[in-house]
Amino acid sequence: MSSFSSFTESKDKLASETLHIKRRTQYRPGEINGRFRIIHFFDKETKQHVSYILSFDISAYGKNKTTAMVMLKDSVHEYFKFIMNLNQNEMHQQLVSLGWKSDKFFKKNYSHLYVDKNGILQNFNVAEEDITTELVEMVA
Repeated sequence: MSSFSSFTESKDKLASETLHIKRRTQYRPGEINGRFRIIHFFDKETKQHVSYILSFDISAYGKNKTTAMVMLKDSVHEYFKFIMNLNQNEMHQQLVSLGWKSDKFFKKNYSHLYVDKNGILQNFNVAEEDITTELVEMVA
C-alpha cells in the first residue's frame, strides 16, 4: 500500500466516521477510503500539540499542529499497512476491537460511532477551550 493519495478536511462536518477497505489481490493493490475525526489539543504538561484519532487510538505530537499532523499521517499509514497484511478475519477482529462495526450487507464497509470529547478526554491534561476537532477524508 502506498502513501496517502489524499488526506483532506471534509466539507460535511456532521458526517459519521466510515471506512471502506478493498483487500489487495494479485492483480491490484489494496485501498482504504475513510472519514474520521481528529482531535487536536495542547498538552500543558509536555507543552506539545497533540493530534488524536479516537476511532483508531492513534496519536501524534509535535511543537505545533502541523508537525503533529505530519506525524499522525505517518502513524495512520503504518497502521493501515499493518491491518492490510492481516487475513480477513484478523483484520475484522482488529477493527471490531476498536469499536468499528461491519455493515450488514456491504462487508467491506465499516462505521464508527463518534464519541464526544467530554466522555473520552476527561483524563487528558488539557483545558476544554484548547480542544478542536476536524473531520478528514482519506484515500490510501
